[in-house]
Amino acid sequence: MKRLSKVAILAALGLLLSSKAFAGNVDTYGIGAKATSLGGAYAAWADDPFALYYNPAGLAQINKPEVTLGFENVKPFMTVNSLSVNNPNYPFVPSGVYPQSLFSKDNSIYGPFTDNSATMTIPNFGIALPVSKKLTLGFGVYVPYGLSISFTNSPFNPISFSSYKSWYYREVFAFGAGYKITDNLFIGGAINIGTTQSGVERYLWGTSFQQNFPYANTNQYAALRTNLADDHNFSWNLGVMYKPTDWLTLGATYRSMTHTNLSGTYQLQTPTGTLQGSTSTSVNAPDQLQIGVNIKPSEKVRFEVDYLWTDWSVVKAYDVFFTPPLPGQPPYARFPRYWNNTNTFKFGIEYKPIEMLALRGGFYYDPTPIPSSTFDAQWPDANKYMFTGGVGLNFKHWKIDTDVFYSTTAGNRNISNSENMNQSYSVPQLGINQKTDIDVKAHIWGYGLNVTYVF
Repeated sequence: MKRLSKVAILAALGLLLSSKAFAGNVDTYGIGAKATSLGGAYAAWADDPFALYYNPAGLAQINKPEVTLGFENVKPFMTVNSLSVNNPNYPFVPSGVYPQSLFSKDNSIYGPFTDNSATMTIPNFGIALPVSKKLTLGFGVYVPYGLSISFTNSPFNPISFSSYKSWYYREVFAFGAGYKITDNLFIGGAINIGTTQSGVERYLWGTSFQQNFPYANTNQYAALRTNLADDHNFSWNLGVMYKPTDWLTLGATYRSMTHTNLSGTYQLQTPTGTLQGSTSTSVNAPDQLQIGVNIKPSEKVRFEVDYLWTDWSVVKAYDVFFTPPLPGQPPYARFPRYWNNTNTFKFGIEYKPIEMLALRGGFYYDPTPIPSSTFDAQWPDANKYMFTGGVGLNFKHWKIDTDVFYSTTAGNRNISNSENMNQSYSVPQLGINQKTDIDVKAHIWGYGLNVTYVF
């Protein structure tokens, strides 16, 4: 009873600290410092409460109650080397409107300029509670994926007509169990109850309410802000783990698709006043299959290789409905996406020179799901390399795990004639169809910490 009281107190603290969370991009950089330091190669390892996500069957490996609380700090850095908006008959802006520092020698090309995204703190919390020799329950709060990116909020910043602030993330309250069928075979499952937040802030160009169409002074631009949420969505995870020998473990987990129906409000600030209304859309999050092979050639060394398949093709397109409609616009705006499925191989390794100390590292190459044809500033992403590392300290009742990671794009990404970028600077009903070219690069730093108490 005394143990359960401590667990309840720590659970309440974890829920309080995890009430708000943000993630770094359309990605899962890691949940828990240990898994993150191993590059997410954890489907056949999964021996802490975050097995709920990586492989619920792994909960059956835990034979003492434990509670973990931690965070991940993520700081993105994005540079737009150049942005070109071209139409000889209808230039995007008259010469001289933007500060000269944004121009190249060709006044239709702007840049370079960078994002000003804040450092994001992503808390996490988990409990593992064995109730018998065969059954272990788990509970956790974490953010499986998300995005948050900001640029300078000004019509003098040309990227702001695509987006100067966008966010999309899902918080999850997960509970599940791992069951030991035999000493070698485990199964498990988890239910995820989630809340999803999304929004975009951007300027509109060439709209019917501008007084000096198609050009306008800076105070003539309209600013659109949307803020949407889905407070109750569900998904589930299933996992299996098999240990044919002491040195080999095989693991697999399936994470289901999440259906989200988002609704909220919009605010449109125009030269003549502010219009407010309601807005809604539906965006599905992908299902995933992760398979891992974990090898322990000695008591000091252990490594794992994972394959991760993500069904990003569920993100085809979505319609954002406005009530009342934006002035001079149809009742909804369509955003084509047509994202591609991705295949990722992850590698993680641990070296324990002494029993209380673990040194960890990981690596993977992560292809982007976003094709050039539908790229925009709301969902920026590119092929990237991920390098991870960390240290684990083990004491009698305490475990301290740290991680650090660095992600960088695989060179610059050049996008020509993206449908979504073109749409941001065009007015089709008046025959103004701009063509854009954008060249971007990015890198992301992150670090995290988890403190675990073992009863």
